[in-house]
Amino acid sequence: MNFEDFLLPRQQIKTEKWQLGWAVKDDIVENGIALIFVSDFRGAGGSGEIFDFRAVRRELYTLSNLDFDLPVCDLGDLITGKSVEDTHYVLQEILTACYQKNTIPVVIGGSNDLAHALF
Repeated sequence: MNFEDFLLPRQQIKTEKWQLGWAVKDDIVENGIALIFVSDFRGAGGSGEIFDFRAVRRELYTLSNLDFDLPVCDLGDLITGKSVEDTHYVLQEILTACYQKNTIPVVIGGSNDLAHALF
């Protein structure tokens, strides 16, 4: 499955070489951590509009990378599906790809109904 159809690329944030953002990759890396940002809050009565995660990324990316040996990738922002079930399905597929590469997915955002897709 081509995830580029379902994920908006991450925003570029200027960081220095000693910060985490300098080492963040765009693709799923073996034995690493994958960041997935989700804007779908429809399961909690919210909206499915794109949420701006730039402030969250800026804070994450400015953390120190000096004592951090795991590779980190930022897959981008998950595009909200036409229905909540579509979002669940795509999220499950992305998580499966992470598990196949022994990568720990970290889902940021979304409503509690996405917990079923996470398990």
